[in-house]
Amino acid sequence: MSLNRHAVRVRLRNGATLTGRVHVAEGQPLSTFLSRKLFFLNLTDVEWADSPAEEALSHLSVRLQEIVWVEPLDSRLHVSSAAFPSEETATSSSRSGAGTDGTGCG
Repeated sequence: MSLNRHAVRVRLRNGATLTGRVHVAEGQPLSTFLSRKLFFLNLTDVEWADSPAEEALSHLSVRLQEIVWVEPLDSRLHVSSAAFPSEETATSSSRSGAGTDGTGCG
């Protein structure tokens, strides 16, 4: 299994924000990756947003209970595996009505 390093921003309960890299299996969305974590999120190349002049930490483990949110900074790391409907699907749905009675109300 190949792991890719993706940049993320993490907001903590104490108000601090940090950036670092997570190591995620190729093609795995961030939501799936995080849902499989039990206690800690491991990050590499960590920098605190409040003190960018400090030297980056090579590794940091953050307790999941301390995390408010995780935001991908790398466009190749998707939050979920959900996909937007194609233009063709969206157009045909709007022509036929979304409801079963053709009114769009169900």
